[in-house]
Amino acid sequence: MLDKLLEEAKSIKPAGEDYGIPYYGGVEYEKWVSKGIIFIEEAYGDKEIGKRFLRASENSSRKESFETMLGILQSLKEFE
Repeated sequence: MLDKLLEEAKSIKPAGEDYGIPYYGGVEYEKWVSKGIIFIEEAYGDKEIGKRFLRASENSSRKESFETMLGILQSLKEFE
């Protein structure tokens, strides 16, 4: 699932901009976030890295939140 999430992230683009700041949204993006939450809860939910991902997912439309979630997934891949 981790590989699939990382592959899907490559196609994610901002949904638009608000005052020049990109934001994310739409059905496909929300599906990606939801799959990420399911994966993290099952594999890392009780660890700090899992908690960080879940906190970022609460404001998932923000660019910083997307970058945090993606960075966490990438770091987990490096430690497989």
